[in-house]
Amino acid sequence: MKRLKWFAWVALCLSSPAYGQAAPPLEFGSPEQTARVFPRSQLQPDGDVPRFMAELLERANIAWRGSLYPARRLMRNLQSGETQISLLVKNPLLSECCLYSKASFWQDDLRVYWLGDKTAITSHDDLKGKSVIGLAGFSYGGLTAYLQNPANAIDYNTADSHEAAFAMLRAGRADYALDYAQPAEQEALADAPLTNLHHATIDVLKVHLVINKSTPRAQAILDKLESLHAERRARDRAEP
Repeated sequence: MKRLKWFAWVALCLSSPAYGQAAPPLEFGSPEQTARVFPRSQLQPDGDVPRFMAELLERANIAWRGSLYPARRLMRNLQSGETQISLLVKNPLLSECCLYSKASFWQDDLRVYWLGDKTAITSHDDLKGKSVIGLAGFSYGGLTAYLQNPANAIDYNTADSHEAAFAMLRAGRADYALDYAQPAEQEALADAPLTNLHHATIDVLKVHLVINKSTPRAQAILDKLESLHAERRARDRAEP
């Protein structure tokens, strides 16, 4: 399945008019776990991220190619400059090596899920002393540091995918699962719904464009893409 996704992603990049220009292409990296890369039950590159980035980068006349990585490897690639650009929630690991767009490009609810009559959660402080599942390599806007702080006595377990996180919750591996609303609802729970499942939103996290500082003309590229995105938003608001 991952191989088919990879071929679909490569096909999109090779079909891009910007591909093959004289300038070396920027690598746009995305986490393998991100639902917006490929929609559920589809193999063609028709998710939000490829369509969005294809339009934005091609309008800016920037050569590019796309790659999928596990979240931790994507962080390392962005730190080293092997991957130049991505769309991510702000991560402390990238604060020194990368630039972020001033405005967010979209946002998503961060939710805590639980089964049955477990104690309801209303904020991250309610997770103290609890067992929690999260996605490996995800910072959740810095919340992972809180979850892994021994002073909070949280038994923090990691899963490799959204589906695996809810499978662990179903199996009783932990009492709570942390996930973004969109991938949880459209990916994991759409194919394998859980009965008596509850959730609460504990934060709304914003996704920003991020670019490695060592990229030639990094600030100019970031400014151009952000300007194009602002124009697109203005057009969308003007449409009836």
